[in-house]
Amino acid sequence: MTGVAPVRMGCRAAWPLLSHATMRPFFAILVISAALRALPADAACAPVSSAAGLCSSVQGNTCFVDGKQCAVVGGSMLNFGSQAVVFRQSSNLNVGSGTMTILAGSLELQPGTALLGPGGTIVVQTIGNITVLRPSQGSPARIDVADPVAADRIELGSSGGTIQIDGILDARGTNTDGSGGSIDITASTVLVSGDLRTSGGNLGGSGPILIDAQGGSISVSGNIDGFGGSGSLLEMTAEGTITTSGRIDIRATAAGADAGSFFMLTNSGSVSLGGKIFMQGDEGTDLDGGGNGGDLTVLAAGELTVSAELEISGAPPDGQGGEVLFASGLDTVQTGLIQAQGRGAQSDGGSVTFDSQQGLRLGPIDVHGADNLPDTGGDMTASAWCGLTIPAGVTIDVQGDRGSIELQAGGQLTVAGTLRAGDPIGLEYLTVPPITAGATFVPSPPTIQQNVGLTPCGGLPPPSCGDDIDDTGEQCDDGNTTSCDGCSSTCKIELCGNAQIDCAGLGQSGTPIMEVCDDGNTQSDDSCHADCSRRDNVCGDSIVDSQETCDDGDADACDGCSATCQAEACGNGTVECQEECDPPDVGGCSADCLELIPLDCGDDAVTGDEECDDGNTIDGDGCSHQCREERCGNGTIDMGEECDDFNVTCGDDCSPACRTEVCGNAAIDCGEECDDGAANGVPGGFCRAEVCRTAPRCSDSGEIPCIPCGTSAHCTDPDACQPAACADGVCTVGAPRSCSDGNVCDGTETCDPVTGCKEGTPLDCTDGDECTTDTCNPAAGCSSVDLPGFELPKCRLSTAVGLITATAGSDITPAIRTKVLKKLAGVETRLLAASQPGASVKKVRKALKAAGRQLNAATKLVTKQRGKKIKAPAADAILAALAPLPPLLVQLTP
Repeated sequence: MTGVAPVRMGCRAAWPLLSHATMRPFFAILVISAALRALPADAACAPVSSAAGLCSSVQGNTCFVDGKQCAVVGGSMLNFGSQAVVFRQSSNLNVGSGTMTILAGSLELQPGTALLGPGGTIVVQTIGNITVLRPSQGSPARIDVADPVAADRIELGSSGGTIQIDGILDARGTNTDGSGGSIDITASTVLVSGDLRTSGGNLGGSGPILIDAQGGSISVSGNIDGFGGSGSLLEMTAEGTITTSGRIDIRATAAGADAGSFFMLTNSGSVSLGGKIFMQGDEGTDLDGGGNGGDLTVLAAGELTVSAELEISGAPPDGQGGEVLFASGLDTVQTGLIQAQGRGAQSDGGSVTFDSQQGLRLGPIDVHGADNLPDTGGDMTASAWCGLTIPAGVTIDVQGDRGSIELQAGGQLTVAGTLRAGDPIGLEYLTVPPITAGATFVPSPPTIQQNVGLTPCGGLPPPSCGDDIDDTGEQCDDGNTTSCDGCSSTCKIELCGNAQIDCAGLGQSGTPIMEVCDDGNTQSDDSCHADCSRRDNVCGDSIVDSQETCDDGDADACDGCSATCQAEACGNGTVECQEECDPPDVGGCSADCLELIPLDCGDDAVTGDEECDDGNTIDGDGCSHQCREERCGNGTIDMGEECDDFNVTCGDDCSPACRTEVCGNAAIDCGEECDDGAANGVPGGFCRAEVCRTAPRCSDSGEIPCIPCGTSAHCTDPDACQPAACADGVCTVGAPRSCSDGNVCDGTETCDPVTGCKEGTPLDCTDGDECTTDTCNPAAGCSSVDLPGFELPKCRLSTAVGLITATAGSDITPAIRTKVLKKLAGVETRLLAASQPGASVKKVRKALKAAGRQLNAATKLVTKQRGKKIKAPAADAILAALAPLPPLLVQLTP
């Protein structure tokens, strides 16, 4: 690339009136042209847009690109199919500021080769390996999108192989105000012994670096540079192990800027964090404030080893130390020095947390803060399921006002080093008291107490009935598996009415009372008694229940109480025992319930005086027990008849159906217009008494005869909005109808004379403020209530961030937008920390104090740049959005 810079400088001189954005395509053209003129004739090639012709030779399924240095048309996809592609002999492809995508079976860049795209994007997707090599001497291979103004993106993905970076991936923004691009690496296994670079200038920002080993491991022994005006985001996630041993630098370099964030996660493997890691904030002025240290989170499914030297401190004058979290599923050993202190006179110390599901061994830690201001001390919390050890010679310093150290161990807690804090140091143990011989505590002595809630070595036993914890599927758990104490041996609530046969409690003698039945309620007369002690209506239990008329303690018949617990007697309407009929004196039944049946009746032969003989002496089947035809008009009142006058003529007091003809029998007989039975003539009826003729309702029009109304519902409304009313049996015009339902939220109801009441238009209580809960009270109407607790400042902050993000690029410069958003991201991080469940008062105050500093810095920056790098209307809108936050932070500070 020597000779390229003069050409670009010449371009700037030739077109001094062109903007940078306009000049960039000319630069790319001249760079490529100059480069091609400088190459040997056999190396130069015409600009390419596909893979066709790039292979100098093919051996088997391998394409060799030898000595070719080609420009690539922006937006091109170079598809080599399943071929392995090897670049050698100083070959390179240059897409300028465009986008180049390479698809291949695998890709190898040998030393001295390159994929170039200054300010552009380079994407490589393969099935197999991607290798970027470095020689023992000479030029390493590289993938390079670095640009003075703004780099874009390098994306490497292998669906089934390893990505090995021994050379250089470069996505830097190289000018003072340059912005770094991004590097994204995804493969089964990722090995980095070379350099990954996404740094930006002091006035710019660095770009993110994402490494994902899907199914395999990550090893980083090379250098990662993501420093800049604000530090980079670095993420490493793997299914297997993650190991680092090189230099990782994601510190901030702009005055008052915050360092980046580093996140590591392995789903099933271990983590070994080595080398040197720089994540400190940068020193600022009184206007900018000091930069905060970064956030480091390491989550390991297996063992965790921390030998790295960690520099995560806050910078003067008031930058806060960083936040560090280490969590592991197995043993954790820390030997490298962790520095997360606040280094300014107004700085707070940082926070370091260890959480190990087995043993934990700690090394030196320094998270102290300024000691002359409230809540400036750091926080160090360490918890282990098994043993926790701080060896002799190790110092943990969290000094400063309210600086705290809390150590917890489910196994043996051993402290032999030096611990310095602001508040008394807390040591908590499960069963075995701590060993503190040789230890130094400042202040002294420490607070030592047993905590039965700690997790024991090996973890908690699986949930079970009787562990005094209401687990999923349990209705209760009283700490035992004994029944008849209100909670059964299977952790179900014991009580009558739960539809389970269980213990109903203890008797006076302490003997368990077991339920006989439980039908899911505590009502009697429905099969189970109200106290579940017995079944209801069980014949033979000597208890007369609601459906029984007797109960003599057995289910025998013909002893005065039947098998269904009904009293046995002639005249009860039931033929039983020796009876031949019941009731007596009806249809030929004798007084002792023995029927009088003609001699030959029932022999299925009509003889003598018999009118019929159907082979039985049963009445009601057309032939009676006296062998007479059962029919209306035979002069005999047969079963089901009320009368029989020897005819089937109506109007002679006995109807053709042999029913008594009388007004009020609820049957419309001859000459009747209606018959409502007992309702004839009553208020609200429609039929006159005694004459069974229809009549209208009595009304103020004075119609006679008429039937009185009973309620207003019996009257016909003159119109839907003027309901009729019943007064002393007479329908009159009532008061106008009120359609209001008493609920202002569903609008004002009106009345239509034809259709009646009509619904109103519901109130729209939305006030357009996402940070309030809008409700409607049926009596008072609309109201808006601020979101509760920390939700309100989080929402106000989100509104401000959204406004800044949406502000037109012509109203705010990219660099200032990035700086303001970075400071507000710091506010968000501190709000999240303050709102964590169980956070101590000290931690909440400390987090809100840091949030206030970040907010103050953002406000000062916007105020300072108003009318300069932020147009006045846009600055005023941003300041108005930020204005509600400071008082909210004060209100939430405990």
